[in-house]
Amino acid sequence: MALETLEKIRVKRYRFKNHPEKEIIGFIAQELHKVLPRAVQVGGKDSSTAPWKIDYLQIIPLMINSIKELHARVKKLESRK
Repeated sequence: MALETLEKIRVKRYRFKNHPEKEIIGFIAQELHKVLPRAVQVGGKDSSTAPWKIDYLQIIPLMINSIKELHARVKKLESRK
């Protein structure tokens, strides 16, 4: 279940409008909000004064549960040998 949610989150390379020289690898807040709304603070209409923000700490439990799910799958597959 956690892995299915994690797979819906796209990792992107992007640049901020106000810092085009700096490339970031991360998430687009508006996309992440559709999958994991608790990890996103919705901004206002003007992104320069009220930007959308991501609380990356909210993603950690999802990642840990995904790792546990993958580990369980690996153990199951290894037991078949």
